Amino acid sequence: MPAGQVLSAALLARRVNTAKLTADSATFTAETSVLTVAGVLVAGWTYAIVADVRLSISTGTFPVNETNQLRIREDGVSGTQLNIGQYAILSNSGVGFTCRIHAEYTAVASGSKTFALTSQRNSGSANHQVRGSAAAPGFLFIELLSS
Repeated sequence: MPAGQVLSAALLARRVNTAKLTADSATFTAETSVLTVAGVLVAGWTYAIVADVRLSISTGTFPVNETNQLRIREDGVSGTQLNIGQYAILSNSGVGFTCRIHAEYTAVASGSKTFALTSQRNSGSANHQVRGSAAAPGFLFIELLSS
């Protein structure tokens, strides 16, 4: 980019905030909040809320039709659902299977807003888990899409 070039906010995606999952979640079957992120938003502006995480089932179990649902919600586990994705878990990998889910949100008011990534077993019988570590964290982040 040439020196002195003027860039508008709409031209650049801007990271508002990022939350990292640096340790494995507890195992679960029911919908559980596994990661939250908050950012200061501006009314009328549109934001992307994106999760990049790894899903697995309890080690020592063999998956039989195991599926998991990830949701991005406003505020917490009982908040308004912004998006949902269903993912097959094919083995009891200690590393987990990479999953990405994306939602868009247009702020209705200026101020701090929290978003949650929730996860639940949708089918199967194993306990599910979202994986994270310092060396390979999961992420939930907010980016400005348009102002």
